[in-house]
Amino acid sequence: MSPAELQTAVETAPSNPSVDIHARSIHGPSPQEWLGTGSKDIELADLGGKSSAAAGSTAVVVAQSNPSPQPQPSASARRTARIQFMALCWSLFAIGWNDGTTGPLLTRIQSVYHVGFALVSLIFVLQCVGFVFGAIAVLFLTERFGFGKTIAFGAALPLIGYALQSPAPPFPVFVIGFAVNGFGFALQDAVANGYVACLKENPEAKMGILHAVYGAGALVAPLVSTQFAQLPRWSFHYLVSLGLTVSNAFILAFVFRFRKQDGLPSLIYGYNRVLTLPSLCRVLGGDRPGTVRRRS
Repeated sequence: MSPAELQTAVETAPSNPSVDIHARSIHGPSPQEWLGTGSKDIELADLGGKSSAAAGSTAVVVAQSNPSPQPQPSASARRTARIQFMALCWSLFAIGWNDGTTGPLLTRIQSVYHVGFALVSLIFVLQCVGFVFGAIAVLFLTERFGFGKTIAFGAALPLIGYALQSPAPPFPVFVIGFAVNGFGFALQDAVANGYVACLKENPEAKMGILHAVYGAGALVAPLVSTQFAQLPRWSFHYLVSLGLTVSNAFILAFVFRFRKQDGLPSLIYGYNRVLTLPSLCRVLGGDRPGTVRRRS
C-alpha cells in the first residue's frame, strides 16, 4: 500500500462505519485472529519505506467489518453431540476402572504366583510400556484410519487383555495382558481428549467432566476388586472388567460408526475438521509479514 492510499483510507474511515483501522504486531496474527469470524479482512504488513520505520514495530490493518450470522446446530445435532460425549465419558470410566483395579489384588497376585515385589512390579512396567507405545502409535493411526476406527480398535484391545487375565494364566501371560490393555486404553484416552478439546461449545467444562468420570471409575474399581481378592476365584474380577469393556467397545462402535472426526456433526472451531500437527502449526504460526490474506 502506497502512502497516498494509506492516507486516503485513514481519512475515509470516520465517514465509513464499515471500515475499521487498528494496529497489530509484525509477528503475524494470533490464533484468535486466524480463526476469526465471518468478516472479510485484508491484512497488510508493509514495513518498507520511511513511514513504516517511524511507526516502529506496528503494521496497519484495514478490515471491512461485515459479520455474517453463523448457523446454529439443529436439535438433532445437539442430541447426537451429547450422546457422543457420554460415550467418551463411558470410555474414560473404563480407563479409570482399569487403573484402580490392580492395587487391592496385588497381595493376592503375589501369593498365587509366588513372586516378590520386584517381579510383581512388572505389572506396572509393562502397562506403562503399553501406554507409551499407544501414545506414539495414535499419531499414525489417526492419520491413516481416522478417529472412529482408532477408538474402536483401542476399545477392542482390552478385550484380549482381560480374556488373557481372567483364567489366571501363568505369570508371563498374565503381565502381557497388562501391556495389551495399556496400549488399547492409551489410544482411547488420546483420541477422547483430543475430540473434547476440539469441541466448539464449552470444551473446558466438558474436559473437566470427562476426567471427573475417569476419577469415578478409579474410585469404584477398588471397591469391587477388594471383594474378589478374598475369593478363591479372584481372577474372575477380570470377567467383570471384560463385560464393562465389551459394553464400551459396542457403544463406541455404534455411536461413532468408525467415521473420521471431520465426518461427525460436532463442530471443531467452526471448521469441522481435526487439528492435526500441520494444521495446528498453521494456526499457531499464522502468515508471515509482507503477505495479503483474505478471510471469508
